[in-house]
Amino acid sequence: MKNSLFSVFIFYFLFFTFVSSANAAKKRVYGSTAVVSTTSKSVVVSPRLRRDKGALLLNVSGLSTVKSLTYELTYTGSGQDQGVFGSIEPSTSGNSTSRSLYFGTCSHNVCNPHSGVKNARLTVTIKTSAGKNIIRRYRIKT
Repeated sequence: MKNSLFSVFIFYFLFFTFVSSANAAKKRVYGSTAVVSTTSKSVVVSPRLRRDKGALLLNVSGLSTVKSLTYELTYTGSGQDQGVFGSIEPSTSGNSTSRSLYFGTCSHNVCNPHSGVKNARLTVTIKTSAGKNIIRRYRIKT
């Protein structure tokens, strides 16, 4: 009896002494926001879909510390890979600016939207005045 009580005591002692706690995975939180703003020091990039989902609105502020900013929007639309590329020059844009990146093509003031837009991804490359390159990637839920 003493022997079994002693072995149970040793078992519990060893079990609670040497067993590490298990960290549970973070609970997944689903939100209604398609894209989240990203801040890189004083530069704030806020992409969001237009209400009709026909374009991506790209708002950028804090351009006073930026030398150059380029963006690349790629997506699949009308069954083909599509893309929008561009740049923002802080010297002509002031401290903040916005762009509307249309999911479609325009020619002679006639715009045709792409159908079935999916797999949209935005890459923003920021070159700071200090010479650093900052790359921000976004997955756009259409």
